[in-house]
Amino acid sequence: LSTITVGNHCYIGENTVVRPCSKMIATGVTYFPLRIGSNVVIDEDCIVMAAEIGDFVFVGKNSIIGQSSVIKNCCYIMEK
Repeated sequence: LSTITVGNHCYIGENTVVRPCSKMIATGVTYFPLRIGSNVVIDEDCIVMAAEIGDFVFVGKNSIIGQSSVIKNCCYIMEK
């Protein structure tokens, strides 16, 4: 599998799924690293399959962050 790196002062809410990006190849599935920056809040019931989430990011309740997404620093994603 791959690594998931989480920075300092992060909160990941209940029932949230955090998994690395994946890609089908001829020999199976390959996974890519996921980096979550510092001071990040991922609220409850989210699905995160991003490649990178920057610092000072808030992801609202019930949000879905799609495969290989890159979220820059200082972003606020409203709840679904």
